[in-house]
Amino acid sequence: MDKFTKLIQVYDKLGNVNVLDVPHYDVFKNYKYPQVFYSGMGEEFVEKQEFDKINFDLNYETLYCYVLEPFGAFDNFLGKTNHSNEKGVFYKLSNKVLDTLRNKENFFLIIDSKHEGGWYDDYLIQVKLQLRELQIPLNKLILLATHNWYLKSKDLNITERFTFEVPFNVVSFPTFILHKSQEMLKLNQYNNLDLKTYLSDKREYKFLNYNHRILKRQRIGLLFLMFKDNMFTDNLISFNFDFLEEKEQVKNLKYLDIASPDYEPLRNLISEDDWNIHFPKLLELNKNIVDSKNPEELSGFGYEFPETYKKSYVSIVNESFFYERDDIRVVTEKSFKPFTHFHPFIVVGSPGTLSELKKWGFKTFDKWWDESYDDEIDNGTRFTKCYELIKKINNMSLDELHTMYLEMIPTLMHNFNLMKEYGKNIKDNYNLYYDKEILREVNENNKKYN
Repeated sequence: MDKFTKLIQVYDKLGNVNVLDVPHYDVFKNYKYPQVFYSGMGEEFVEKQEFDKINFDLNYETLYCYVLEPFGAFDNFLGKTNHSNEKGVFYKLSNKVLDTLRNKENFFLIIDSKHEGGWYDDYLIQVKLQLRELQIPLNKLILLATHNWYLKSKDLNITERFTFEVPFNVVSFPTFILHKSQEMLKLNQYNNLDLKTYLSDKREYKFLNYNHRILKRQRIGLLFLMFKDNMFTDNLISFNFDFLEEKEQVKNLKYLDIASPDYEPLRNLISEDDWNIHFPKLLELNKNIVDSKNPEELSGFGYEFPETYKKSYVSIVNESFFYERDDIRVVTEKSFKPFTHFHPFIVVGSPGTLSELKKWGFKTFDKWWDESYDDEIDNGTRFTKCYELIKKINNMSLDELHTMYLEMIPTLMHNFNLMKEYGKNIKDNYNLYYDKEILREVNENNKKYN
């Protein structure tokens, strides 16, 4: 029999690290490097209660989760950055919260990072060490991360390798399916169109490639190769070297920054001579914005431009994670955007991304091109396969691409309609993938380790 049958999020009074009244937009006004914030993401689908008003003994079958929502980098959350003297968030918990965590079986911490998924080994180890120092049982932590299908096995491995007592309760949450599909319904960008005509019209460009933040090795490498191989004319390739967060770093990029000996495969694709010849010319272009007049304000949500998809046949998706250490496997909103705009896609991202999308019912495009890149664990081989595929698309004529696109329409419609279904059922899906999945994980681990 399961120990817990209901889940409630717990928040605290003003002055604590966990509060409801520090929304996302206010964080920037008051703190340069906030450690936690309140995003409000999915708030309408979960039950909340104030910490001081809970009788833990009366409702022993309820799992009360004290929510800590990290803002930005997890090393900042843990108090491990060079730019701040802040101690880690766990050390800021009140004595009352700490005592309750130690003594009440139905009170847990939850690190709610459903908008971030990049948990490196060091972060997991630091969390375990800090909780151990504070005498908080490790099985009293729920770690929720977005679309990180490898995190649970990573945590188990670390637990065994460093002989920690028990693993965390780890839940991978489908944030971007649910919230991009919800946004898709709200924006309602295609409902008044004759889709048969819309999808059958010929297009001006071969592929679309967005690059909001460029200082990822796979992104700058791919952008450089596309520039060197003269792909900018026939394709919509968006980038901005004036982006404030990266402007100075981009200008000072050197060959070894992207093709160091640790990244031998990129050295095979990009020679130092090529870099020295072509990168200064790419820098001179400075930017190529294909959608917004205000690129600085763009984010993964709230900014969709159907006209860029309408002008092109294929999306080249530059995911957030590719060359990361510690084998991070994450899919973000970037991979779900093409579903909402009737676009086939190639994903330059984590191995297994396409397999993960298929698990959620989406169809990919192995009928039309080689998707074996998704199975490649070796980053260099995967990048090379992706780029060979991009070159293949670029070498096709617009007529060939149009014929192929028409063949794909049933698959594109399937993906579009599936996204709509996820959006329509978001309340039930939150209950399934948040409440029930957390309860299942905690109850299972409770039986296994207690």
